[in-house]
Amino acid sequence: MPENYNNNGLKKENFVHLDGNEEIDGIKTFLQSILTPTPSSEDNSTKAATTAFVKTLLASYAKLASPAFSGTPTAPTPASSDNSTKLATTAFVNALINSKVASGLYHTVWISGTQGYIALFNSPAKTTRVALIQWGYLTGNNSNSGADLKVTFPIAFANSNYSLVMTGRNNQHNNDTIRQAALVTYSGTATSFTTGCYSELYTKNWIAIGK
Repeated sequence: MPENYNNNGLKKENFVHLDGNEEIDGIKTFLQSILTPTPSSEDNSTKAATTAFVKTLLASYAKLASPAFSGTPTAPTPASSDNSTKLATTAFVNALINSKVASGLYHTVWISGTQGYIALFNSPAKTTRVALIQWGYLTGNNSNSGADLKVTFPIAFANSNYSLVMTGRNNQHNNDTIRQAALVTYSGTATSFTTGCYSELYTKNWIAIGK
């Protein structure tokens, strides 16, 4: 038998050895799945890449549609004038907020329970307050119908020259019979105000604007 033939009379060049290293020329078309060892994901050689190798490698990348990022993704910071679908970084948001605050005003916000306020200042040190907006609501049972209700502001105004708007409802009779404190129907100081209530059950919402 010629050396380039096996014991079955077939040319050895038509077969691939199960072990050892050999170079195969030409284009080979396999009719069934080829099984090879799966290289490690760090492999960067000419070894055959199995489907398991490819899937393991792709698992560390985010999908184009609805990706779920881990760690801290970063992106270029657009210009503050940008109004497109580019990603907005935290630097972009902070720069935009600082550029949009009127006259470089700085603010303090406080909200707790039924009251809150926003105080505006003209410097980062927040030593000079230029505006103060406070709000809240009252609800309860005024057993002495007709007695005034007193509200203490979260923080004191600079003086009693503030504007107050209030709405109220008589929960007992389901109609608006509470005296409305709209700009003038209240008496107040820098720290509190009082308003009349002609209902045992009441709900009142108020907002005060001043300095």
